Amino acid sequence: MISLSMFLGQALERSEITVATEAGGTVVTTCRDGSAFCLDKLVCATGFGSQYDNELFRHLRRESTLQTGYRGAPVLDDDTLRWMRQDGTPSRIAVSGVAAQQVLGPFARNVIGARRAGELIAGLLESELKMKQRGVSRPEI
Repeated sequence: MISLSMFLGQALERSEITVATEAGGTVVTTCRDGSAFCLDKLVCATGFGSQYDNELFRHLRRESTLQTGYRGAPVLDDDTLRWMRQDGTPSRIAVSGVAAQQVLGPFARNVIGARRAGELIAGLLESELKMKQRGVSRPEI
């Protein structure tokens, strides 16, 4: 199960994501409860168990241009944990937890891996924020 947790104003919304689609520079998610969200970025923090056969990963393999490797694992950018497209460009989806084990190794499933994934993803977000503040447009991804 991939759950969506995000702040919307003062409330924290939580729901299981069943579909994620890139659209117009955003990621549109549809949740099991029928809600949908348009997000700038999506971080899949997949926890400890194998997530490659859950509904969201099956949808992404079937309906997107995202690369998958051994046993359906996402092909990731080593520096940002962003899921790579088949054309070799990074998508707007970053992962942590078991889905990042091809980059982070066996530690991906525990606190050490979560800390390292957080550092990589936060570094990506900080870099993009600095570019935006300097007025430098980021390449469309």
